[in-house]
Amino acid sequence: LKFTGGAMAPALQLDRYSPALVVLCPQRRFVHNCGTHEILQGIAELVDQCIARGVPVFIVSHVEQPGDAVAKRWQEGAHACMYSLAAEDKDAQIVEPLRSTINSVQGHFRPEMILRKSGYSAFTGTQLHAHLQDLRVGHLLVCGYLVDFDVEQTARDAVDRGLRATVVGDCCGYLDVQDLEDGLERIGCLTGVMSAENVKAAVQAYRGSRRLRAAMNSHTASLISLKEAGQMGMQDQEKRLQHVEKVQEEVVVAVAKKQRWMEQKLKNSQRRYHTAALREALRQECLLSAQSRRTHAHTAKLQRAEDAERQAAAMTDEVEHHCMQEALRSQDRQDALDRALLQLGPRKKALDVKKRLVEREAREKEAAFWAKHAEWMEGAPPLRD
Repeated sequence: LKFTGGAMAPALQLDRYSPALVVLCPQRRFVHNCGTHEILQGIAELVDQCIARGVPVFIVSHVEQPGDAVAKRWQEGAHACMYSLAAEDKDAQIVEPLRSTINSVQGHFRPEMILRKSGYSAFTGTQLHAHLQDLRVGHLLVCGYLVDFDVEQTARDAVDRGLRATVVGDCCGYLDVQDLEDGLERIGCLTGVMSAENVKAAVQAYRGSRRLRAAMNSHTASLISLKEAGQMGMQDQEKRLQHVEKVQEEVVVAVAKKQRWMEQKLKNSQRRYHTAALREALRQECLLSAQSRRTHAHTAKLQRAEDAERQAAAMTDEVEHHCMQEALRSQDRQDALDRALLQLGPRKKALDVKKRLVEREAREKEAAFWAKHAEWMEGAPPLRD
């Protein structure tokens, strides 16, 4: 930041995301060509402070793989003299005081924390991302050589993988001041760039896992005391190995406990989310069921109305048909009666005449009877009292 002239960034907070430090290419060729021993001293102090506070440290050196495309690009590029390093070259060795620090704590920090990359980025050709996921690291502190190549590309790849990245500007090596200014300016537009003082203060304030930090501090102190004691016999070496295994078991137990706690927290969160989602699904299902019942009742009502209309239409058709048949039958009977009357017309007239004659004879007989009765009544003697 002092090279770019920018204002100091606000205090860095590392408690929210588990941090890890990545030191890039602290090798003899890079350090000698850059000629910045003050930067190397700052990197060593930052590494010691991270180890003391329980922050994981990854040392990533550059070693080319003979015959691959990356090695050919180093041989043909502008920095071929810098990056053409084989594993057996002396210039590929890590410089002091980092080498002593690594040797003193290499038993505590697992061997996979000493990585070898084959490209600009620390993620190229290494298992760095997998190790960060195992440690549940969310914030990556980046420093080392060179700022406009390895440091910048590592920060970009960390952001692409969903990590927070902060570059320690005072602990980045460079070949030219202009390279440093351009690199920090590009990195500042992408991630955060902070001074070594701010980062050290943040690391000092980092709480982390107390059990893990206590085990790491205890093991570091035991390794330093054992190293100062010099050569030891087989019995002392066995005790040392037993102590190292015990401390490693404590570290594994602490990490596993923290991992179980995180998994339980995630399960609880997922359970609450699934419960709310299930409740909403049941509510939607009840609404759909009620709407379906209303729709079904309305459909049944319409069906019954249609059936009634069809039955009424059928009955109307049946009545009309019956009336038509009755009319036809009445017409047929009238026609038959008319034909019978036509056939019986003369005979009926004769019967009517005979009937009238018989009635007149009957009346005449009745009149004669009553006349004779009257005559007899007039000539008869009177009755005695």
